[in-house]
Amino acid sequence: MGTYTQITQISAPSSAHPGDTVNITVTVKNVYSSYILCYASGKYDSAVFSLSPSNASPIPGATASFSGLFTMPNNSVRVYIYSYVMQGGVWQLDDQAYVDISLVALTPAVSQFQIVNFNKV
Repeated sequence: MGTYTQITQISAPSSAHPGDTVNITVTVKNVYSSYILCYASGKYDSAVFSLSPSNASPIPGATASFSGLFTMPNNSVRVYIYSYVMQGGVWQLDDQAYVDISLVALTPAVSQFQIVNFNKV
């Protein structure tokens, strides 16, 4: 938990196929005694992805939801979520959490074709 925010939930699938669109929803709680301006972002491997809305101002004790998506790469990923707060005109990292998403291996299609009767000519 950060000083101002707490990432209370990350909703994401536990697995995905390569190329699937992965939807992420994050809930950030204001744990400070006053209004805050916050935002959240995500990262997996070296790819950073944005979450919407661009920022929120939850009252003390309230939560804000942020959503985003990315395309599943050809490997399992650990998705890091970061919450930031505005302090002195600068965005400061306040909390972080992660979720693991496993790659679902593609299985080749197996033909159901069978040779029933074969005569050599």
